[in-house]
Amino acid sequence: MECDSSIRCVLNFNLNIFFFISLLFSLGYYAAAEETFLNLAEDVPCGEVSHFEDKSRILGGLTAEEAEFPFLASIQNSDGRHFCGAFIVKKQILLTSAHCFIDSMFGSEAYKEHQILVGSNDWADRSNVSNLFKISTVIIHPQYSYLKPNVENDIAILKLDRPLAWSSRVKPICLANNRKETDNEFGTIAGWGVRSQRDTVKDWLSDTKLYKVSLPIWSNAACQTEYRKHRINWNTKPSHICAGFQEEERDTCHVSITNL
Repeated sequence: MECDSSIRCVLNFNLNIFFFISLLFSLGYYAAAEETFLNLAEDVPCGEVSHFEDKSRILGGLTAEEAEFPFLASIQNSDGRHFCGAFIVKKQILLTSAHCFIDSMFGSEAYKEHQILVGSNDWADRSNVSNLFKISTVIIHPQYSYLKPNVENDIAILKLDRPLAWSSRVKPICLANNRKETDNEFGTIAGWGVRSQRDTVKDWLSDTKLYKVSLPIWSNAACQTEYRKHRINWNTKPSHICAGFQEEERDTCHVSITNL
């Protein structure tokens, strides 16, 4: 992902990986357009949320309500520190960004030391050890390109060491079945990470809560025009989603599901 504080961000998701699309903005779409989404879990409804009142305002967005995003998971290193987010799609399958596991492309098995936390809005939560999982397999998209300006197919599939147990706080996400070029609509994103370009690593480590933010979605043509206007070396692909505000400090670089 390439971002600039004055323009929007590009989210890179391929349209053809394993016959489904993972649109980050499905978080804002699934309730209104269920017929356009796939449920790979099959044994439980996808995209359902449980609401617990908790709406503290934050810079650039809101703290997420408890169980508002039960399909999100925190990927953590061996020290238990969050470094990337993921979607739950089946009982043992998660979807994340390939750049989170780029070393796996070169034969590294460091991922076996990582852990996955589900069922909590706090990535430092250790109250229920049954919510912690190991990664048994990482599959990087075979056409993943990490070289700018042609970053594309930034997708990886993770297999857990054991199946998840569905609950009000652990549920699968609905996956998009198709993609329409859209403009002047809003999508919701959620994740763990810094909430300002001024935040430091210390700020991030001291605030371990899940956040959400709503962003306007731009057409890819308008997005590419804006990048050229700002002389940023980036090629917007058909598989990208472009979203964000031109001036406000709210974007996926600060609150992101996949790039934290």
